Amino acid sequence: MFLVRARDFHVCAKFNTYIFFNYSLKMTARTLCLFENSKENNKTFNSMIDCTVHDLIELPRTWSTNLPRRHWQIRTNHAKILFPESMPNMVLSTREARFYWYLYSSMSKHQLSYQRTLNSVFLKALNKILRKRILFSEITISRELLRADAFDESSRRFMINQLERCLRQQTNLKSLCLEDLRLKRIEGVRLLLSLVNSSKTMRSLYCWKIFETNVGPLRIASTHPSGSKTCRDIIGGKSNWFKAISSFEKLTTLSLNYAYLATPTGDLLIGLAKKLGSQWQWLQLLCPEDEIPVMADPNEIVRVSAMPDVAWRETRLWAPALKVQYVFIDIPKYDMHKRFYTEATPIHTFALSTGTIICSKQPWHLDCTIKTICKWYPKTLVHLYLQLWHHRERLDTQLKKLFPSLPRMEIFEFVGEIQTLRTLCAMCCQIREKKCSVNRVSIQLQEAIGVKVDQEKWEKSIECLLCCFREDFVRMNVRFEVSRYPC
Repeated sequence: MFLVRARDFHVCAKFNTYIFFNYSLKMTARTLCLFENSKENNKTFNSMIDCTVHDLIELPRTWSTNLPRRHWQIRTNHAKILFPESMPNMVLSTREARFYWYLYSSMSKHQLSYQRTLNSVFLKALNKILRKRILFSEITISRELLRADAFDESSRRFMINQLERCLRQQTNLKSLCLEDLRLKRIEGVRLLLSLVNSSKTMRSLYCWKIFETNVGPLRIASTHPSGSKTCRDIIGGKSNWFKAISSFEKLTTLSLNYAYLATPTGDLLIGLAKKLGSQWQWLQLLCPEDEIPVMADPNEIVRVSAMPDVAWRETRLWAPALKVQYVFIDIPKYDMHKRFYTEATPIHTFALSTGTIICSKQPWHLDCTIKTICKWYPKTLVHLYLQLWHHRERLDTQLKKLFPSLPRMEIFEFVGEIQTLRTLCAMCCQIREKKCSVNRVSIQLQEAIGVKVDQEKWEKSIECLLCCFREDFVRMNVRFEVSRYPC
């Protein structure tokens, strides 16, 4: 898996872009080989990477908390590719530095000499920060810069120690992003506990995928040959993890995997709400397919538990300003993604990506998903994003009723199939007649598989429809976009 963060090099989820992207990787890899073979250019190469590291740590620009957090995985022949859109463009001073940054951030594996050089430069940057006692208000360290699994055991231990010292010396840190670092459990907890001197200034903490896959702060119980399970690691892990994320007095934004917060009783969630109170505004939860919670008895030990409805109700009492943003990755079935939320969850943003699933023909029951959203969250939902790759059911009926059923929704984004022009016309009329609060609509239409449609006639019909409403939408300051999805 590899990660692309720079907005200038953002790759849209379109198959024709993948062809260009894979081709560019081969070309840039060859360029890198030629560049590294020149001893004269190695000094320039090191300075370029040094510039990249320095710019990343010194000049981070965080995203706005009211924007949606999106991470979409696309299946390829060899791996899954993760495309986040929330990270802003890095500030790099030279064209060469940007070239190597793009190269490094896009490739899943690198030549050993290149990786060693980057690791060495990163450690030198940390030493410089420690030696000069440089202080920051915002720090962003992502997987493009730091790949812990690329260090050997001793170097990795030294790197974590240095990074811990660097975070410990910060006294006015307001935002920290350690997203997608895939650290060991003890490493991630240590880094967060080292922020003790910034506990009164920290406002935003981003920790999506900070731990390795299938490893989280709530350690799984071990099973002995006799069949008994020990809870010692779970209890110790939970207490240390809660101490790490609840020590920030002014925290307003917290971004975590759902599995990092989910307990059978919801005590971690309630404890955070009691600690942060009314200042807690945003909780951004990532829900990947390998962390689907299991409905179980509170006394039963499972890998990922589902937080109960009563926990969300109590959380809303302690943190009345809390808004929850959900991002679901590759979870198309209603009975699966429904396990992550309850009726009392104050959902502000609901982003669902079904992934690219070709072989399976089982129904997803996405009509039930839309009905549940309309029934449970008419007073809280503001942003709805549905990325449905050739969904199994026709959703025209539900889409016609969607806008009036969600009176607070302002942004609607949809990728999928719409069968009739009447559906689009109904949505336009509802906006013009002010039956809803929607002011931004982005629809990318897919061609229905197995259905023959005159594509040119269909596109002209849509264009004529939009022309009829264009003047009204301009006057109302409404963006209504309809485009064709390329696959």
